[in-house]
Amino acid sequence: MSGLGGIDTAQIEAAFAELVRTSADPDPFVILARITMAAVDELPSVHHAGVTLLGEQGVIRSLAATNGHPLVLDNIQRQCGDGPSFTAALDPEVTRIDDLTSETRWPEFTARAVAATPIRSMLQLPLSGHGTASATLNLYSDKIGVMDDDTVAAGLVIARYASQIFEPRRARRRSRKATTRPVTDKAKLPLPRHHLDAVAVIESRRSVPRHIRAQHDCA
Repeated sequence: MSGLGGIDTAQIEAAFAELVRTSADPDPFVILARITMAAVDELPSVHHAGVTLLGEQGVIRSLAATNGHPLVLDNIQRQCGDGPSFTAALDPEVTRIDDLTSETRWPEFTARAVAATPIRSMLQLPLSGHGTASATLNLYSDKIGVMDDDTVAAGLVIARYASQIFEPRRARRRSRKATTRPVTDKAKLPLPRHHLDAVAVIESRRSVPRHIRAQHDCA
C-alpha cells in the first residue's frame, strides 16, 4: 500500500530483498554503498544517505555514503564529539530531525552542519547485528519537514536489509570465540603494551574500507 508520500512499502521490501539477494560482491562495504544509493533512488524526499558506525570508544566511522555530504556530517560529529550518532548509540529508537536549522540537542554540530552542507532534515535508523558497536542507516534531505511517517516506515524496511550485511561477520565472531575459548594459562597472560597497540591498529584498519585507508595514509 502506498503511503501519503507516494511510497509503496511493499515495493521497497521487494526491491531491497532483490538487491541483497543478487549482490554477488562479498565486500560488505560495496553492498552497503548499493543500499544507500538505492535508498536515494526509491525515497522521493531523500537526497543523500550513508551508514555510520560508532565504536565502543566513541570513534565514528563512515561505512558508506552516496556523496560527500554524509561524510562531512560524520566528520563534524567526530570533531565535536557530539551529534545524532552519539544519541543513536544510547537510544535504539529512530532519531528524527525535522529542521536542522532549529535543532537544539547538539548546538555545535547543528551550527556547523548547517554552514557546511545543504542538509536540513534527517533520519537515523539503528542497524542490528553489529556486535557491541552502534551502526545507523542515515537518510538526509535538503528540505525541511519531509521525513514523515511513511519515510520512516520505508527507512525501517531498508535498515532491516542493511542489518543483514552485518550478520555473517557477527556469526564469524561467534564461531571464533567458540573455537578459541579453551586457552592455556600462558595464553591468558597480558601482552606487552606495544603489542596491544599494534593489534588495535591492525584490527581498526581491517574495519575501514581500503579507499578510506588510502586517503588517510596520504593525508
